Amino acid sequence: MTDVAKVTGIGPTLAAALASAGFATAESLAAAGPERIAVVPGIGRQRAARLIAAAKALIGQGEAPATPPRPLPSRDAPVRKVKAARPVVVAEAEPAVPDAPAQTLSKPARKAARVAKRAQKVAEAAMAVAQRLAERATRKAEKAAALAAGPAPAKKRKKKK
Repeated sequence: MTDVAKVTGIGPTLAAALASAGFATAESLAAAGPERIAVVPGIGRQRAARLIAAAKALIGQGEAPATPPRPLPSRDAPVRKVKAARPVVVAEAEPAVPDAPAQTLSKPARKAARVAKRAQKVAEAAMAVAQRLAERATRKAEKAAALAAGPAPAKKRKKKK
């Protein structure tokens, strides 16, 4: 009898969950159908089929699983190209309500003017943030392009007197 933890793709936590569901050995796992194994939390029908194939391969009843595990990404992977940031066009906002003396406006009109003025300040702040983000994205894109082009030349140090 082969322990279920020795099956490829089963760690200690999953082995404990399978054992509590009645699949303590690789043989019992290989003999079960995907529907029976899929009731274990964390296992779907596709994963159950892969585990059954791995269990059969381990005990010698079948072939090795058709899908090998995915390789981990390496540091030598190609550098992803970064799109250049589009320039942000900052348009001058026109005041919503012309500057009129406060005494000539009715109370609802004065409130509307205050709300419009606040909205204008918020819009200006949002535009400033957008412009800073665009500048930051441009700097990052330039840095990524420089890194992709190759190593930077070494800087010369000045001698102290």
